[in-house]
Amino acid sequence: MATAGIFYGIYILLLLILWPFCFFIEEQQQWEDFREQMNGMIDAYLGSHKISIHTHHLYRQIIEFWRKNNRDFVLSEISSYVQRTSIGMYLLIHSSVFQWDRLMRLSDSEEAELNDKLILKKEHPISSKKHSVEYLFLRKLNNSVYVIKYDLIRYNHFSPFESRAVEHLLRSISGRLVNLIAFTYEIKRAARQVEEQNISKKAYVDTAINTLHFIRNCLSPIVTLIDFLKLPKKERDTLQQAESSLLDGLIEAANNDYLRIKNHADKMLDTNLYPFSNTEVSEIPITTVYDELSEKVMGHLKIPISHNMDEDVPNVKVVVNLADLNTIFMDWIRNMEKYGRNFKVEWQLCYNELLIIFSNHSNEELRNLNHVVELLMNDSPETEHTRKKTHGIVEMRSRAAHNNILIEANVDKSNGEGRLNLILKIPTKHE
Repeated sequence: MATAGIFYGIYILLLLILWPFCFFIEEQQQWEDFREQMNGMIDAYLGSHKISIHTHHLYRQIIEFWRKNNRDFVLSEISSYVQRTSIGMYLLIHSSVFQWDRLMRLSDSEEAELNDKLILKKEHPISSKKHSVEYLFLRKLNNSVYVIKYDLIRYNHFSPFESRAVEHLLRSISGRLVNLIAFTYEIKRAARQVEEQNISKKAYVDTAINTLHFIRNCLSPIVTLIDFLKLPKKERDTLQQAESSLLDGLIEAANNDYLRIKNHADKMLDTNLYPFSNTEVSEIPITTVYDELSEKVMGHLKIPISHNMDEDVPNVKVVVNLADLNTIFMDWIRNMEKYGRNFKVEWQLCYNELLIIFSNHSNEELRNLNHVVELLMNDSPETEHTRKKTHGIVEMRSRAAHNNILIEANVDKSNGEGRLNLILKIPTKHE
């Protein structure tokens, strides 16, 4: 009996020792199975959608799959960023939830580690949420840096094993997502460039042919007058006496056709109408406008945009032509780069108006900034020379008028600050 009791005690002791180990093995296998299922789901999604994928849709599917298969953690958000500038700024390209904050930064040490190892993992608590952790996985690929960010919520503290398991899982997912983002980004960019080149070539050929036909028709009276002037003097004098009314009519027609050609050319210069551009306006979400402006401001001026909005307004829209609006943005940003310093861009949403404010101080003589503002606010340039020198300003004014965008520009002479306000009307339900 004593021996049996000893063996029974040893058996119980072994169970107590091995049970945590068996539990650890089982939990590890569960995480491994979950990782394989997650990767299989992503691979299947990618295989069915190929390069037409919308990444934020995939992010939401990953979150939903996570929610069904892992109840200890909540994956609340996935976002992806790409480096667009050389000063450590990363621009948001896709997110599972709407965000106004489009920008993130790395420290100098993190940048150095990323450049050295081509991969970087960051992890830190989110102070606003209890037991919440933010994971970032960065990878340098094809001279670009891609970032995948995850926000997780744990209902109690993370154990060391859970932290390692989560990191291993997210690292595996991130590798697939970075490859997807880089691949689709490059494919779409290359396809867009080829399409734009083909459209541009065809459109310019068509426009050139139409313009030549227009000019050729307008030149008919001028050609007749040239033929008349080529006649011998005696014959020309005789014909001039006999057909004076006809010649007067030709001169008047030639002058009118010259004015038609000139007006046609002026209109093309004023509006800078690329023949392949769509001049129609449509309802554009202000989130799209914000994204377009944010990329240009951070890419050229290297500053974020100040705004007064939250996540409750992603469905607000303005009626504009987005290509025209982008041209207006770029024309003024180039003027800011040329004449300005201490840049600032503000975005203010009122009840029925969207106000975009560009401001900067002059880095040269104030008269240069004054000159640009005066040209923008005047009805038209005074001379042909001025017209040629201020083509971009004329174009801005024309495109703003076409899109019913109100422009206000001024210079504060006391401090040398120039300011441009773009006011876009937000349609109400009754309009």
